[in-house]
Amino acid sequence: MDVKMTLTGNAGADMDAFIDDILDTCLRPAAHAGVLVFYNEARALVGVKDGVLRDSIYRVHSESLSSRTTQAYEVSWNHFKAPHGYNVENGHWRVNELVRTENGTWIATKIRLKTPVRVPAHSFIRRAYDNQADASVVAAQQRFSDLFQEIPDRD
Repeated sequence: MDVKMTLTGNAGADMDAFIDDILDTCLRPAAHAGVLVFYNEARALVGVKDGVLRDSIYRVHSESLSSRTTQAYEVSWNHFKAPHGYNVENGHWRVNELVRTENGTWIATKIRLKTPVRVPAHSFIRRAYDNQADASVVAAQQRFSDLFQEIPDRD
């Protein structure tokens, strides 16, 4: 049995065009689908329905970490809107007394404690990654697969 195959056209150019279609159509949306999982988890882990820190959490496409073949996003919080986010994420030493307001929130006073109190970390960024790394990959793969199916055939 003999098998004969003939290729017409420019297979290299066709392959390059196909790869360009994949990069242009699938890569960045797939990365975004993955980062949405982290973003939503970080907002949930803050533990406050309405709050400055929760509302300051953002996701952004990283131009400096991305390239034609790699797309990167970052999840963090706006340090100007919620400077206390660092203390929540990493823990801190509280050196002043707190008082509860009429609406139930706590406010720091200028009265110093005799002994500082360690406030443990309530990590929301790092735990978002720890909790959702696998789910993020699945979401990115699913979005990539869905978009890949939409790439038109090249005849």
